[in-house]
Amino acid sequence: MMKLLLALTLCSCANAFETLGPRWDESPLVYQVSGPWKLRRAVDLAVAKWQAASGNEIEFCKQKGAVVSVTVTWIKHDWPVDRSIAAFTVFVVRESAIVSAAVSINAEHYRWRRHASRIVCAHIYHNLDAIVMHEIGHVLGFGHSRDSSSVMFPSPIATDLSADDMAGIQFLYGLGG
Repeated sequence: MMKLLLALTLCSCANAFETLGPRWDESPLVYQVSGPWKLRRAVDLAVAKWQAASGNEIEFCKQKGAVVSVTVTWIKHDWPVDRSIAAFTVFVVRESAIVSAAVSINAEHYRWRRHASRIVCAHIYHNLDAIVMHEIGHVLGFGHSRDSSSVMFPSPIATDLSADDMAGIQFLYGLGG
């Protein structure tokens, strides 16, 4: 068993997307979200977009008493890594397949709002939808993209999948098997 925290890039194809190497071999991915409604809604929308882009080759379903494959957690106290990191994804790999993933969202040092980033009363609110789309991309096995319109760009602002993101999900998971 091997744990990866956004590790080494194995594929850097002609497109700007990069894969981390392993991918999920099992579907559906059962997910659970711990956090406020805005996080739950952002995760639901992100998994729906990535699933549709894969042609339903990778499916997600919410946890209903089953074994959970993916957790997304809103961390408001005791952020475990450098405060400048807005979110991170860790996954476990067995026999070159991802078997579980955990996304952590930094709610201790960042203020989040759905949709666009804004400054309100001298507070900067970051785009929760963009960061969740980005982290779900890592859950699926993607590294960072060189395409600034991609949700996988290192400082994401996009909330919709770009042509590069679509090419990446189709490369990694195919359409129609």
